Amino acid sequence: MNQEKDATPGSARPADVVGADLVFSVFLMAGSLWTFSQALGMRVYGRLLDAPGIFPMVLSASIFFMALVIFVMSLKKGGARKAVHTLSRPLEVLRNQRLIRVSIIATMIVLYGFVLIPLLSYGIASFIFLSSLLWYLKAAKPLGIVVISASTALIIVFLFRSVLHIPLP
Repeated sequence: MNQEKDATPGSARPADVVGADLVFSVFLMAGSLWTFSQALGMRVYGRLLDAPGIFPMVLSASIFFMALVIFVMSLKKGGARKAVHTLSRPLEVLRNQRLIRVSIIATMIVLYGFVLIPLLSYGIASFIFLSSLLWYLKAAKPLGIVVISASTALIIVFLFRSVLHIPLP
């Protein structure tokens, strides 16, 4: 792939990343709009600020506006042209190691949210997801992966259930 540097002074980002920023920002904006719409559908029992959907609404609105900034910055740097140029070469895109790695991680996240959590308890699903992710990223030795994943899942479950009294899926 083209590894020429971006024309922005002081930028060390490869030029092909500008096109990827544009495409990814569109996905982020779409996902945040969907999340916002889901949060709007949550029942309000008292005041709006006490509603369970307020945090997802604030978070998704924040993500939307940050993605919008990335989108505009990418357009200013020629991101649309670079995205079209890159996407017009599908075989080269499919061989891109960064894209493959990000796609695998995104698939793992989707499987965690839509398969593991509905089938298993939150703690077990989180342990499996974290273990798989750390193993894929080669973040630690096998024993370290188990210790990190188990302790993280246990701490989160303890904090939410016992300290914050928030039910987990």
